Amino acid sequence: LLQEVVDITKERFGFYHAHIYLLDETGDHLVLAAGAGEPGRRMVAEGRSIPLSREQSLVARSARERKGVTVNDVTQAPDFLPNPLLPDTRSELAVPMVVGEKLVGVFDVQSDAIGRFTDADIDIQNTLASQIAVAIQNARQYELANRFQQQYTLALEGSNDGIWDWDIANDSIFYSQRWKSMLGFEAHELT
Repeated sequence: LLQEVVDITKERFGFYHAHIYLLDETGDHLVLAAGAGEPGRRMVAEGRSIPLSREQSLVARSARERKGVTVNDVTQAPDFLPNPLLPDTRSELAVPMVVGEKLVGVFDVQSDAIGRFTDADIDIQNTLASQIAVAIQNARQYELANRFQQQYTLALEGSNDGIWDWDIANDSIFYSQRWKSMLGFEAHELT
């Protein structure tokens, strides 16, 4: 999904480049998760990351300040971090991806034209970054719920106990295989 977002953003908005950094588990580094085109894929494959504390980085600054950072002439920005794979970057817009108070990452777009970004661009990219952050958070929650379900199932099977569970809200009942066999039923005999 993230790769599609950066590729489509680059194409539809006519940007020189777009990429998404995600905050690592320690909260110390922004790890490149997706980058548009061949340069982006190459940077992801190399495992590029930016320390959150790095002063010479618009992406890190956006994450630290939790607000969008726009530089319409990177040659005039002391905290611009040049990238040899993106030599034609002339302006950059980095917006944090935040859910509630939690920083998820940074959505960054670049242009090969000086003065490219307007207030409207900032608003659009902020909205897009917010939607990306929610999608990432939902995917993480879904993954966590699946992991919990797998652990629960493994513990249930290993316990050899007969268990049933009534979900009152959905009016459904779960019967473990062991519970059915303790009562003399085959798995298919009770639904």
